[in-house]
Amino acid sequence: MTKHVKKHFLLSTVLFSLLLISCLYSFLSTSVYAAEPDVQDKTIAILDEVVGVNTAEYVTSLDSLSDKQFHSLPQKEAYITLASAEGRLGVRTSFLNNNLRRIYISYSKLPVEYPAVDTTVGMAKGFLESYQNYTGESFYGELESMLDGVDATKNTTKSAGNIKLTVSNTHQKNVNYVWTYTDENGIIARSKNVILSYERGRLKTFTNNWPLYTVAGTPKISGEEATEIAIEATKNYSYEVSTENGALTVTGFEIAPESLGHEVLGYLNNPDPSLARGGDPFTLYPSWYVPIGFVKSYPGAVTGIRVTVWADTGEVSITEPMVVNLFSETPADEEAIKDGFNQCSTMLAVPIAITALFSVFGVAVVSRKKVKFAGSRKLFPRLWATLMCGILFSAVLFSVVMVATPPVAAMVNPNSKADIYAAYDTNPPQIDSEKKAANNVTSYIIDYFF
Repeated sequence: MTKHVKKHFLLSTVLFSLLLISCLYSFLSTSVYAAEPDVQDKTIAILDEVVGVNTAEYVTSLDSLSDKQFHSLPQKEAYITLASAEGRLGVRTSFLNNNLRRIYISYSKLPVEYPAVDTTVGMAKGFLESYQNYTGESFYGELESMLDGVDATKNTTKSAGNIKLTVSNTHQKNVNYVWTYTDENGIIARSKNVILSYERGRLKTFTNNWPLYTVAGTPKISGEEATEIAIEATKNYSYEVSTENGALTVTGFEIAPESLGHEVLGYLNNPDPSLARGGDPFTLYPSWYVPIGFVKSYPGAVTGIRVTVWADTGEVSITEPMVVNLFSETPADEEAIKDGFNQCSTMLAVPIAITALFSVFGVAVVSRKKVKFAGSRKLFPRLWATLMCGILFSAVLFSVVMVATPPVAAMVNPNSKADIYAAYDTNPPQIDSEKKAANNVTSYIIDYFF
């Protein structure tokens, strides 16, 4: 075998192997998708019967299908594309217990005329009526009736029985309709909800967590009692930080009196089954969330403590520190960041290595000889071929550098007293200046980009 023939044989072998791998991957992917036609069929049925999309006018394709978990329960997720001459829809659905939990719709290249915001009330009523017919559940008719008399141009709240409706309008562009479970005293079980979101008059998201959760237990202790229990838990609380001289145990915290009195009562549970009360994250119990701030920042940038107290038993369920990352200290979630970085690097390693290998191989080949294309007598100049391969290799190298860029923690004045003591609705609140700044930033983004 001549040297010239050997080169062509080697190149043909490499290209054939690459083609074979691609075909095998496509075959396996198609086999997986073909094994679950019901997910795609259900999505199409919901689009036709509930959302009101005539899918017959679109070319439909299943782009991805995956098995995931939602608080330990198996959940199937699918992404479907619907394309036509007028535009394109991207639809992502999640099914749990064989029922729709969420649908998210993105719109591309559709007419720019947007329906008026106030028309979303009628759209929401129509959606819920269709969903009631689709599921046979009268509950969604109750949600629909709560929309009677609602003005979508204004923020509104109303209650009926154990259901609280909150209508929020953002800059007359986005409208959210949220139905949340409340007990007879108005205490909210925030996880047990139904959400309809509209963006510029078009349906964006439907989320249905209501049938997943069960509310149990009755609150028996007051907020003041829960705070006293939390203070006692703080006295016994300690944590360790690593120093140059070894581990340091930190205890004896001084509580800032102005941080007290912001406890919040709600129904909740830990989403992790191994940590959830009763081992079931979908059973919600009454719980006091008690945030306590300290007068200073302790080693490790700990500025306070969060204590969760079961309102029906008075037992402490969770005690965790409030941490503000300092520029000179290791972020509290550094290990999580490292894990995510390593995972991303591993996922990118194979395609990057293959691309780099072929880039170098291409440079070596075209540097020695001009490349001749089939069906053409023109020869591709060696200089341009080398340049293109060099650009490709540089792009790969740049992607590796971008992936390897480490995160940097924000700088915080270590001598300042923590202002983020309290937490309303289980989230740390902002001081007035932070709220104003956040509103200004979000308003600018919405006005500029949307």
